[in-house]
Amino acid sequence: MDDYLATISISVNLLLSKHEAEGEMSFDQEVTEGYMHDVSLNTKFSAKASMETGELEALAAGKVSAEVAAEITAGYAFNFNSTTTTKRSLKMPAGSPGYIYQFTSNGTTTSGVPLEWAGGLMMTTSPFEIRESKSLLKTDTIYWLNDTKIMTDRGDDGNVSFDGWDDLLQKAKDNLKPGMGAVADWHSGDRGTLYIKRGIPEMSRHADLVSGVGGCTTFWVDPALEDKIKVAADQGNIHRFGSDKM
Repeated sequence: MDDYLATISISVNLLLSKHEAEGEMSFDQEVTEGYMHDVSLNTKFSAKASMETGELEALAAGKVSAEVAAEITAGYAFNFNSTTTTKRSLKMPAGSPGYIYQFTSNGTTTSGVPLEWAGGLMMTTSPFEIRESKSLLKTDTIYWLNDTKIMTDRGDDGNVSFDGWDDLLQKAKDNLKPGMGAVADWHSGDRGTLYIKRGIPEMSRHADLVSGVGGCTTFWVDPALEDKIKVAADQGNIHRFGSDKM
């Protein structure tokens, strides 16, 4: 099954603290930065995770002082494509409380696989928290464009017949998962066949989308054909299944 990055979030993990002003706090440990999951997963998801983390980092930085914003920026200035372990030493002298945090980015895929990237450290004299998150896919939403076809040179991954528009929408809902698409071929009247296609590219030019094809309608689910989502929405060619209707 095709798998995509579904959610991304940023936060901090508390590594060490002293809540009273008295006494010194010393941190002297090995710290890992970068990806914390299997390398094969990282190869597939790191680029998207890095981009989305950058947006959440900027959002978090805009809510704090310039000094703290600089710490957040530095904390996420690590390479999402590698993992390194180094010895870190930090010391909070007597006279104030102390807290040492590590910045993190966490994601989940559409199949529920957890992903984690660990960033830099920050030492503060007061408790600190950031928590920003984002859902990346509208998995309950079907988009379509009339008089179009996609992936004409590639075979199908199954097909189902339909009888009428409502039945076609239901068949699309039942058969399309994230990143999938389908082409409805109207044979006669309101009846036809829905041809299912997996692994649809995010850009329409890579999916060989052809316009002006009468009697055909292309359906898809995010993140397939991301550059055509606004076009479909502007035409009203969008339907959300579930409690929220569009």
